[in-house]
Amino acid sequence: MIGPVGRRVRPTAMTAFLCALAVILAVYTVLAFGMEWRAPAGRLGAGFFPRVIGVLGVFLCCVAAFRSLRPAASRGDLADAQRSASTAEREVVPGEVVHGEDAPGEEVPGGRHPWTLLATVAGMAAFLFLLVPLGAFLTSGLVMFALLVMLGRRHLVRNAAISILTPVILYVIFEVLLDAGLPLGPLPLP
Repeated sequence: MIGPVGRRVRPTAMTAFLCALAVILAVYTVLAFGMEWRAPAGRLGAGFFPRVIGVLGVFLCCVAAFRSLRPAASRGDLADAQRSASTAEREVVPGEVVHGEDAPGEEVPGGRHPWTLLATVAGMAAFLFLLVPLGAFLTSGLVMFALLVMLGRRHLVRNAAISILTPVILYVIFEVLLDAGLPLGPLPLP
């Protein structure tokens, strides 16, 4: 395959994953375009946000898949790589950031923080189950604060500010601008 600069490129596992995700999002987008984007009362309908999410998702997956392509090794590059691999492993210069397939000792890109990933998934599951009983605003603030504390314990003031701003922004967007109801829970809001 020829890349944007005329060099040959090879797809990676990430490229295949992103292409599969783009196809799933494309099907989702086609279904979303079958839904009404305007409700009879003049408000935004059920198809508005799925259309936006689907189109943006397909676009971002295509861009990410394009960026995940790696330059293909030519015969000379392959011989040089085999020679350098046989003599010694590539040394990492102090201060150099190495990601993805080039990272020494890392087999799976993005697999360096499995507990953070699992905690984030657990936080999203907690958000899903607490959304109706506690309401969207209280749940979003609590889950956001828990996740931010897990990621950066030293920044409690910043975490608290973001956790307070998140429900405020949700309220302004969904209740004021879009007039779309979110679960209120025990909090009486005007």
